[in-house]
Amino acid sequence: MTSTLPFVSVIIPVYNEAENIQKCLNAVTSQTYPKSKYEVLVVDNGSQDGTKEIARQFSTAYDNLEILIEDEQQGSYAARNTGIEQSSGAILAFLDGDCSPHQQWLERGVSTITGTGVDLVGGNVEFTYPNGGTAAERYDSFTNMQMKESISKRNVAKTVNLFVRQDVVEDVGPFPNHLISGGDVHWTKRATDAGYSLTFAHDAIGCHPARPFGELLKKQFRVGKGQIQVWMLDRISLRRVFALALWILVGFLPKPPHYLSQDLRRTGQTVTKAMFVRILVVAWCCRLAENAGRLSYILRSEEQ
Repeated sequence: MTSTLPFVSVIIPVYNEAENIQKCLNAVTSQTYPKSKYEVLVVDNGSQDGTKEIARQFSTAYDNLEILIEDEQQGSYAARNTGIEQSSGAILAFLDGDCSPHQQWLERGVSTITGTGVDLVGGNVEFTYPNGGTAAERYDSFTNMQMKESISKRNVAKTVNLFVRQDVVEDVGPFPNHLISGGDVHWTKRATDAGYSLTFAHDAIGCHPARPFGELLKKQFRVGKGQIQVWMLDRISLRRVFALALWILVGFLPKPPHYLSQDLRRTGQTVTKAMFVRILVVAWCCRLAENAGRLSYILRSEEQ
């Protein structure tokens, strides 16, 4: 039976992940999927906090784990592309360095992609609350990396937990190296637009720590910059310029409360009124940070 299983390359880009990488690699190297049938490629993107040293400890203990270096270009998509270039698997499993998969993650992700005949599979992301479930952590947990929603409504997925057939990557091409954020959504959209099928695997689970307030604002600022980059990949028409201007103007307004209520119900969360108000404030701050990222990238582009 083992001989019929496909070989899988698990690709993990890392940058200053010393706090999380040990937990991630402990989980990845303890999978129920046969160890002879997968390799782990950790691609360091210039870490300066001991990430490489922690990963190397695993590489000495596990023959199927290798450390790669991508130091020519900063960015997670450049690191993923380096992993792709060095991979041997018929299936590529992308995972973030701060995401710790369940023990059967690889087995169930591969089972979904082979059993259903689809080309891409987005795994489930479960959030943990390192700080007990602050307003920022709550907001992050129901707005970011919503794989089921992204797949069902937009036919796109995130590389935080993604399985892809190697031949799809060969056809669609590499991730856009220069993008700050959103490269995975852009790439999976290209794949599904080309006719490749994408589905959600609820039981291929990866656990991700919800971000504290400061880290969440940094992420949303980066997301805003990435959104403009993605827009610039496509032809800019007057209609799109108008839409962008409206998008930026709306970005200064707080998110209507009923949208947050819907998100809470969708994710099965119940909060007090006081917590709901705090989440509203966090949501507005995140929108402002995202908008600041958009404006920052536009102004920088004009200067150049």
